[in-house]
Amino acid sequence: SVSKTTEVYSDTVPAGSVVGLTQPDGLLGKGGSVELQVSKGSNAVIMPNVVGETIDASVAALTQLGLKVIIDTNQLRKNWGIVLVKSASVAAGSTLRIGDQVTIRSR
Repeated sequence: SVSKTTEVYSDTVPAGSVVGLTQPDGLLGKGGSVELQVSKGSNAVIMPNVVGETIDASVAALTQLGLKVIIDTNQLRKNWGIVLVKSASVAAGSTLRIGDQVTIRSR
């Protein structure tokens, strides 16, 4: 039987497929149990081009990809819907991992 299932990222195993298993009790005998590691798919994401987009739109796009966003601006929060991003710490088209940090600037 399966005693525990853990989801893990994998660049090589499709989402929903088994990446591996462990036998916590040593040898697997009749009535024994295993722990499965199931793929969540790749955690790689491609950096979109946010230069020229509004701060609000850029934050939404990057956050949806699972990236952490740092905003370097001297603009009031209420203006983020009209203020444009002038640069980003990561070039468009670069490969990142979910959870990576990106800084966008409007100065």
